[in-house]
Amino acid sequence: MNYCYPQMLYLNDYHRANYPDQARKEALVCHELGHTMGLAHRSTTPIGCMRNPPIVSSSTYYSRPQAHDIMHLEYFYWPQ
Repeated sequence: MNYCYPQMLYLNDYHRANYPDQARKEALVCHELGHTMGLAHRSTTPIGCMRNPPIVSSSTYYSRPQAHDIMHLEYFYWPQ
């Protein structure tokens, strides 16, 4: 694959009250960027920004892709 499809990322300001702090905003951006790069929702593990629902507890938010997500991204973009 020697091409990329352009993707647009829109963050709807209407829902800003749902993301009142920096940790929640970063988790949201990680999640939506994951979608633009081809990652799907995950519900089989409690960690990672691609989890759906994204909240594990009221104080835990993941703003970085986890090992499972990175493995898929490497497979998509750097196949062996």
